[in-house]
Amino acid sequence: GLGAPYNPSSDACVVLDTQVPDSMAFETQEALDTIKEAVGGDVDNFVRERLGYPNKMALCKALSAAQTDAAMMAIYNIEARRQGMIIGDQTGIGKGRVAAAIIRYACHQGKVPIFLTEKANLFSDIYRDLLAIGSGHFRPFIVNGRESKTDIKDEDGNVVYQALPTNEQQAIFKS
Repeated sequence: GLGAPYNPSSDACVVLDTQVPDSMAFETQEALDTIKEAVGGDVDNFVRERLGYPNKMALCKALSAAQTDAAMMAIYNIEARRQGMIIGDQTGIGKGRVAAAIIRYACHQGKVPIFLTEKANLFSDIYRDLLAIGSGHFRPFIVNGRESKTDIKDEDGNVVYQALPTNEQQAIFKS
């Protein structure tokens, strides 16, 4: 076909059977190698430290090798280039886990993460991804109006977080 196997830089985490387009395989590997060298050669320890995991096992329970690589690249872009990153993976590869990892990174670094999405139901999805990576304790401030579609729900459909009433939101905005 038109895909080449993805060879992750992370060597401690689960390797998913993923591919990159043939036309991007060389450049992808070159970018991974360059950033791996820039972060000291140990991708897993770099990401583990930035996300505040106590050891590689804890990191690998949260992220696959490809997700760890994506987190490494995003963190590198934030720290070294002061830039963001667009993740264009197919469904099921773990874009949400990577977004959750960057939210965790921001919190661990003393920054305030902002998560925007087109569809309100994705707030529940990011909550479940945060929960899966050991960060379900983060309390979101929902800026949408208080309605059922903006409620954050667990996997059983139970409401975990709701937007504050308008008057409380306004007081916070003013402060």
